[in-house]
Amino acid sequence: MSPRITHWPTIAITILLAFALGFTDALAKSSGADCTETTLGTDTSTGGDGSECSAEVNVAPSGCKAVAKAEGDSSATSEAGFASTAIASAKSESDAQAQSLDHSEATAHAINTGASGGGAAAAAVGTSTAKAIASGPGTAAVADASAHSSATATAKDTGAGGGANASAENGGTSKATATGTNSTASSQIPMSGGGKAISTAADGGTATAELPDGGGGQAIASAKDHGNAEALVEGGTGDAQATGSGSEADVDITGGVSKAIASDGAEAAAGGDANCKSAATASGVGGEASAGCSIAGSVVTAKATKGSIAVGSDTAPPSCTPKNGGIAKVTSPMGNCP
Repeated sequence: MSPRITHWPTIAITILLAFALGFTDALAKSSGADCTETTLGTDTSTGGDGSECSAEVNVAPSGCKAVAKAEGDSSATSEAGFASTAIASAKSESDAQAQSLDHSEATAHAINTGASGGGAAAAAVGTSTAKAIASGPGTAAVADASAHSSATATAKDTGAGGGANASAENGGTSKATATGTNSTASSQIPMSGGGKAISTAADGGTATAELPDGGGGQAIASAKDHGNAEALVEGGTGDAQATGSGSEADVDITGGVSKAIASDGAEAAAGGDANCKSAATASGVGGEASAGCSIAGSVVTAKATKGSIAVGSDTAPPSCTPKNGGIAKVTSPMGNCP
């Protein structure tokens, strides 16, 4: 009997270790807050780590699902109604909010955004989709879509001085992406008519793409290294690109195709009021390039380097002022220079 008795302590220790490990694992899994609601009502929870969650189905529960998960002293809130889905997740002292209504889907994810000032918020109404993702201290992402629209906002490590905001209505599609300290991306479609607004900002850049008065079209803005790009479109396609501190690229059109590219502290502006084409490219501190068109079928281009100045249109003679050994060049229906 002695050999059998000597095995019992080993067996007991093994069992105790297995129990302890299982208990520890269970604690780790249950430290956050996890909420899910699929029927009319609200599911709330507070985790052992101070996290809080709330998932609510508030109207016409059939086909609805609200999910909220939080961990690391975070807060997550989701709300769904009328055959919609809302999902919110927050980690590491973050806040996430998702709200959907009327056959829509809203998703918000926030990671390490901090206790205040940052977080992710998504709202979708009327057969729409909204998604917001924020990560990094003080970083915020907001997405809002309604009436058969789609909005996506993604922000990473922008801090409180930046963030991403995307909004779309009445069949529009907007996307805003911001990466790096003080980077700001904004894509807005506040009126009917559909269209696309896409903004991308990196390394302190500010990018704004907007369809302010409806009418469709496509607005694209990209900015990096503290540049500033803005594309305002009321029809047609506008593309603004800026790179470098002090660089400004602006596009303002109601039709046709326009592009503005600015770098190294220069300013570029392009615009169109008809089915025409305009393009402006400028580089170098103090440089300016401007191209505008208002007559259907016309094409205007302006290029300025090393701080030079070039101005062209389809209604006035061109102007070229080369500087610092740079180039100033214009092509237009009203003439070319140099």
